[in-house]
Amino acid sequence: WTKKYKKTLIDSRVITSEKIATLVKRLIVKPKKIISASAIGYYGSQSADVTEESAPKQCFTNNLCSQWEESIMKCNNLGANVVILRLGVVLGLNKGILKETEPMFKLGLGGKIASGRQYLSWVHIVDVVDSIEFLINDNSASGVYNLTSPQPVTNKDWTNSLAKILNRPAIITLPSFLIKLVFGEMGESLLINGVKVLPRRLTLAGFKFKFNTLEKALENIYKG
Repeated sequence: WTKKYKKTLIDSRVITSEKIATLVKRLIVKPKKIISASAIGYYGSQSADVTEESAPKQCFTNNLCSQWEESIMKCNNLGANVVILRLGVVLGLNKGILKETEPMFKLGLGGKIASGRQYLSWVHIVDVVDSIEFLINDNSASGVYNLTSPQPVTNKDWTNSLAKILNRPAIITLPSFLIKLVFGEMGESLLINGVKVLPRRLTLAGFKFKFNTLEKALENIYKG
């Protein structure tokens, strides 16, 4: 995350959202509802359980997501109801993050990162699509919803589950100093630190996750 790339990340989201708000302002017939993506990076790294009411920790990902959300929330004042989804790590289709980690695991070089106690808040792509449809059809839906599985896992559990489904050992530990050396601030934020995010509002609204455990999600992705 160089200074230049941070600006690129923010601009790609904020400018796009502002263009949407400009379009909504021009429209005679306003959209009833706008579903906008954001990310659980809004909360930063935290050790306690995180829900939509939790206060964020100030960091780059919080700054990015805050500006992103603020820019699309302008549509609320233009006659459109905005629903923001704070997405976790999405699994499915092209495997998402699995596509990056799978080769090392298949070589028997997989393992936990640092202590392995940091949480990974994930969600299956099927539940992402289903939840969007659910919120579109829910006339009372508005504001922010965490879109993560109700059962986040630690990095150690993630490692063991992936190794098991691939039938490979996972005994190597990637030390934190190496992650920091190679990936800098990005590695520390996304790999070494974690956040345990719970989809409280979706659950209370009555949404049912089809893939609420990592084992079930990985089984679906690798075995159909």
